[in-house]
Amino acid sequence: MIEDYQSSQRQLVAEKKEETIHLPASNVLKYFLEDGSWFCLRPSGTEPKVKFYIAVKGTSLTDSEEKLKHLSEEVMKVVYDIVEETAK
Repeated sequence: MIEDYQSSQRQLVAEKKEETIHLPASNVLKYFLEDGSWFCLRPSGTEPKVKFYIAVKGTSLTDSEEKLKHLSEEVMKVVYDIVEETAK
């Protein structure tokens, strides 16, 4: 599932449906993963940077820490790939 708070749309990817989000518009994208984890990104309101928020669900603290490390690395790999491709 992907939530786009700027357009107030929730995309239910597996069901190929869209729903309206009934919250104030905001420049935020939130991606939900099958295991209940999610990550969210938004531009900073005061600095030229993008902020990332990541949440995971694990069966223990160690499991959660491992999932957080892995998801953080995967998200940043995609970001670096986009930046590298854009710089070409």
